Amino acid sequence: RGFALLVSSLTNACLDFDDRRPAGNQVFLFSCGGRADGDGQTRDSQLFAFTSGNTIKLSPKRTKGAVCIVRNAQTKLLDQKTCNGSATEIFTIGNGGANAAVTTSASATRSTQNAQGVTSTKTVTFRTTVTQIVTVTRNGNAPAAAAATTTTTRSTAANAATTSSTTPAPTQTPTKTTSSGNGVTSVSGARGILDPTAAAQSHRRDDTATRAFTAVTIKSSSNKCLTINQFAGDFRLNLIPITLETCDASNPGQKWDVITNGKHITNQPGFALIVSSLTNGCLNFDPRRAAGDQVLIFSCGGRADGDGATADSQLFPFPANTPTNRPASLPLAPQNGKKAICFAADSTGAKLGAEACNAATPNAGE
Repeated sequence: RGFALLVSSLTNACLDFDDRRPAGNQVFLFSCGGRADGDGQTRDSQLFAFTSGNTIKLSPKRTKGAVCIVRNAQTKLLDQKTCNGSATEIFTIGNGGANAAVTTSASATRSTQNAQGVTSTKTVTFRTTVTQIVTVTRNGNAPAAAAATTTTTRSTAANAATTSSTTPAPTQTPTKTTSSGNGVTSVSGARGILDPTAAAQSHRRDDTATRAFTAVTIKSSSNKCLTINQFAGDFRLNLIPITLETCDASNPGQKWDVITNGKHITNQPGFALIVSSLTNGCLNFDPRRAAGDQVLIFSCGGRADGDGATADSQLFPFPANTPTNRPASLPLAPQNGKKAICFAADSTGAKLGAEACNAATPNAGE
């Protein structure tokens, strides 16, 4: 209580403050809940103190009152600064918008290329009508009832479909590949359909990187190989779980690169990235996610669009000595786990998970 989200009525995204990003580029809109696929819950970087009245000081809860969001006079964009109580830190909330119906439309041209190299272009028109009631709890009073209805119509030159839903889409079962006659590939996570352009942007191969190993297998203590199904994640090929399967030299999902220096790992002696040779995504540990769903493949650098730099959730101990002197086995202990988290088989033995450990003296399963 006493906090509110500031949500764009146009995109439904939340005002967000991310202090992991470079100064001057920390204030932006992001999926509410803090997960790129929209499945997040409550995020302290998106909560702003609000009780009553029509003014608000944009100080994210995460910063504990130390950082305020203000207008940058030079760039004319929202930016961050140390709070000092100045008038520039106060924003006025306008009237209207309590119960509003918003209709938006947009057109996009999409080019696709089939296996024979023939490129086709189609124009897709989206029209969305959203009727919503937004309720804000003030001073601890119980909120009034809230309701939301969304109707989306999508039409293309080839087909037309209308959907109306108040429940989330069902979870799809991962498949090696599912492709319809028109070249659409299904994925298990967000959006349900692979976006090749977004995936290519998110997982650009770093040809400048220093690779200690290329296209090698990584085995668990039970002699199972770390394996991915590239279509078991979202539309960007992010959030892919890692399974432990019988080693198969012909399975590209079992091939990994070990990178010690490059675009997504700079000045990190003694650490390395573990990168899928198939997707170019990085092995990643995200403690914000639910237990059992914290070890995944994600864009190297930690940003869903692939533009991140170095993320400590993707750095793993790797002695900076000659290959012949390295130990035969190493724990997968992510740097953001602070030597207290190791990757190991989950309770089923079929999936890679995370558990508490002493990374300096890992047990046999780690």
